[in-house]
Amino acid sequence: MTARLTTSELLDEVEWLMDGGMHPLHIAKALGTTITAVEMKARRSGRSVVQQAFLTAAGSERHRLKAKR
Repeated sequence: MTARLTTSELLDEVEWLMDGGMHPLHIAKALGTTITAVEMKARRSGRSVVQQAFLTAAGSERHRLKAKR
């Protein structure tokens, strides 16, 4: 069993993975969460760079899913 990350720890991990060039959608999947959940946590924590990256990714994902219909 693994311990859950605090919001601060999660966002630190997200930033580290983003710095390594990982796409927000892949980061969310790797961390067992959603792009929307990460965006909301980033917004509430004042992490605007993370928030913007995940907001953009969320919009792209919605657009991609609509195109599949």
